[in-house]
Amino acid sequence: MFPQHLLRLGESGLCLFAAGFLGKQDAYWMANAGMDATCVDTDAEKLAVMKQLYPRDWEFVVADVFDFAAAADRQWDVVSLDPFTNLYDQVGDLVDRWCALARRGVVMGCGRRQAIRAPVGWRVSEMVRRSAFHGGTYWAVLEPR
Repeated sequence: MFPQHLLRLGESGLCLFAAGFLGKQDAYWMANAGMDATCVDTDAEKLAVMKQLYPRDWEFVVADVFDFAAAADRQWDVVSLDPFTNLYDQVGDLVDRWCALARRGVVMGCGRRQAIRAPVGWRVSEMVRRSAFHGGTYWAVLEPR
């Protein structure tokens, strides 16, 4: 289950790889927490469906997550990444970037054996088991020290 306690820390969220399962893995929890959110994915059709399901003031951006993150010039309270399992290593290599986009926390999908190295000033506060798929998938939760 998504680490909802982290959402109480902020008002804004960034959901990267948002369209999978129409955001039920992370955007859903942000909506329940009353947060404003920006949802980014390359799947325009699914984002259009999400736009009908989530709060009207949410932003939906059709873009490559990596390009969006490289060009982003703002921060969100909580950043969530729910990538396909074949992208776990690529996402894990950019932990510094995800933390730079977040003020209060990052929730990142990862594999059981994946080493997550928190950048200076951050720590991995917990690993939350999500499923047994591919030997175990987790949410890595990173928070500022």
